[in-house]
Amino acid sequence: MEEPTVKMTIELPRTIYERLQRLAAERNCEIVELLRDSAEARFSTAGRDQKREAVDRIARLDLPVGSWDEMEQEIIEAATER
Repeated sequence: MEEPTVKMTIELPRTIYERLQRLAAERNCEIVELLRDSAEARFSTAGRDQKREAVDRIARLDLPVGSWDEMEQEIIEAATER
């Protein structure tokens, strides 16, 4: 069963509205979808809990990692390879 919804009216600065229009056109969706997705990502406790769990799982992985200098050098070499 879907969660009940609430209808709202909001006011946005024109510049933000225009940016939302462009982004919605690029993604081939409606502005309301962008706003819902943004609100869900920002305010959903389930989302935050899932993110925290993902970070915890990554931190528990025993991955080979070099020193900061070694990793930096690898990044530089990979970025400058042609």
